Amino acid sequence: LTATDNFSREVADADAVDGVGGTQVVEGQTGHSALLRISIIGETEFDTRLRSDIAVLEARVRQVALDQVDFLDRTQALRDPAETEAGLSDIQRQTASSLSGGEVRLARRVRELAQRFQKLAERLDGGDSSDPESRNRLLSIARALREVADDPMADASAVLTRAAESTAQSDQAKAIRDAIRSEERAGERFQSLIRSMSQWGSFQ
Repeated sequence: LTATDNFSREVADADAVDGVGGTQVVEGQTGHSALLRISIIGETEFDTRLRSDIAVLEARVRQVALDQVDFLDRTQALRDPAETEAGLSDIQRQTASSLSGGEVRLARRVRELAQRFQKLAERLDGGDSSDPESRNRLLSIARALREVADDPMADASAVLTRAAESTAQSDQAKAIRDAIRSEERAGERFQSLIRSMSQWGSFQ
């Protein structure tokens, strides 16, 4: 069915015969289902909803990018103490451990966003509008989000854990430097994604 306007509704019902199944059929027990109402949206409404969903997801990408910047700032605060002869204090090592867990949770949010973009691409496949370019853009964003979660964010979490668990000053210093580089790479990838999304036109 195709709607000619922005929104329409179809109503259907169905007959059912009880007792059908196995080897026995009971006659005379025909009933009617409740009315089933199916909402059908037109192409204009479909595109409007899609653009709205993309705007929401873009805002969430911007938020995780800001959260990643916050993690970077807090990790950078550990760089100077890690470079001293004494290395990180117990409290600072606990901070590194907390940052590692935070990166894990943030990466999980990023993977969930990737899944949401994937589902939007699938909606384009099932909609009235045919827009392979937009579909490919959505799939590209989903893939890029998964990559940033699985690469620099995962690396940052791993080396922060190493900094938290190590008692050797040299190991702590190297781990913090590595974490900063990984978090900087994650931040750069987020900014690249945001720039790409801001250049999108409307979905036709």
